[in-house]
Amino acid sequence: MKQLLNCSRLSQNIRGSRCKVKLASALSEKKGRMNDAIAQYEAAAKIGDPNPEVETTLANLLLEQGRIEEAIRYYRDVVRLQPSSALAHYNLAVGLHRDKQLSEAILHYKAALQIDPNYPDADSFLGQALLENGQEDEAKIHLEKR
Repeated sequence: MKQLLNCSRLSQNIRGSRCKVKLASALSEKKGRMNDAIAQYEAAAKIGDPNPEVETTLANLLLEQGRIEEAIRYYRDVVRLQPSSALAHYNLAVGLHRDKQLSEAILHYKAALQIDPNYPDADSFLGQALLENGQEDEAKIHLEKR
């Protein structure tokens, strides 16, 4: 932890991004420190070039905390940075699905499957979103693939 505290002092420069990620990671593992971890990931995301890994981790933590709209914003950034990533589209779809933005969630589940037809859970989540959107026939196709 002492090394992480030294890192937090360096966070005013570009190298500070890596330190903030280390600090955020350590904080996210400690019970009750999730908001501090999120703050450190947010700070790291603002330093230097965009980092899809940092933004994905941040979005995942935000989603876990029920901060869905904020998570979606970061997931959108990751899709913009990595448009050919099935993971990026899948994560955005999950966030949109949780926010009941079903039509857009369906598009991103389908994008994930187009990139990687065997992407884990994408068919079942797509099927569920289609079912919730009233598209029973298409939902059945995806739900049967489980």
